[in-house]
Amino acid sequence: MDDVWTAAARAEGLRWEMGQAEDGLVRAVRSTTAAGAGLPDLAIASGLSFDAIERLLE
Repeated sequence: MDDVWTAAARAEGLRWEMGQAEDGLVRAVRSTTAAGAGLPDLAIASGLSFDAIERLLE
C-alpha cells in the first residue's frame, strides 16, 4: 500500500505543478500578445497551435 500512497501523492504533486506551469504560460502569452506578438511568433515559441493559443487567451 505504501507504493500506492507514494504514487498517488506524486501524481497529485505533478497535477499541481502542471497547473502552475499552465498559469505561467497564460500570463506569458497574454503579456507577449499585449506587447505586439502575433500568433505565428507565439506558436513557434510555445510549440502550440493557433487554436491552443487562442483558447489560452479566452
